[in-house]
Amino acid sequence: MNQELFKFSFLSIRPFDILDILLVATVFYYLWKLTHNTRAARMWFGILLLLAFGMVARILNLRALSWILASLSAFWAVAFVILFQPELRRALSDLGRTPFSRRRISARLPDILVQACGELSRRRWGAIILIRRKNPVAHFIETGIPIHSDVSSELLVNIFAPNTPLHDGCVIIDGDRVIAARCVLPVVEERGPLGMRHRAALAASQETDAVAVVVSEETGQVSIAVEGDWLLFRGDATEIPTSLASSISARAQ
Repeated sequence: MNQELFKFSFLSIRPFDILDILLVATVFYYLWKLTHNTRAARMWFGILLLLAFGMVARILNLRALSWILASLSAFWAVAFVILFQPELRRALSDLGRTPFSRRRISARLPDILVQACGELSRRRWGAIILIRRKNPVAHFIETGIPIHSDVSSELLVNIFAPNTPLHDGCVIIDGDRVIAARCVLPVVEERGPLGMRHRAALAASQETDAVAVVVSEETGQVSIAVEGDWLLFRGDATEIPTSLASSISARAQ
């Protein structure tokens, strides 16, 4: 297996070299898939730039720059873990997941959410609901108040009623159960027209594969965040589009 497969100029290619290239390409593709549409995606450019500087320094024999970059390399592993902590947690969760750990989404959940979001939209009551798919969301659940009740539109509407103890925060649904309410979610750094609920929904969908449903308190719009992007961003106080139910059904399997 160490024999040359073919030779190009001074470069000889062996079968193991092709396997090595494919494995490296797979790792980089998986890392890109985990980090695209996230804050970590912008950090890749800086890391690649440092690696390019290191290669140029070695080629040109720039001793001072090579020494500085070599000294910093001891801290790169720690910096990588700190910067990519959400993405690494998600990757390890994917690797450790088994078919037996997958939770089935209730078949009636989309209809319940459409009914609840419709009522919340008409009343202009703000809400954010996180639906677990595959990745665990225990670190979000720990920040809230345990509920452990069967999901229903009446329960969701009552939770988000203004001036009630549980209305401020996120409700987390796992399977056909409301696990917790008043949960605290991270918030994306981007500033703009989006409010805190929408920024929290984007952050939660970036950090996990959960589906985040948001009802705007100001406009009554119903929005769905999936994988750091908006799957649906429309709806009003009088009518919730039927695509909301189909979107949740497709994404929550």
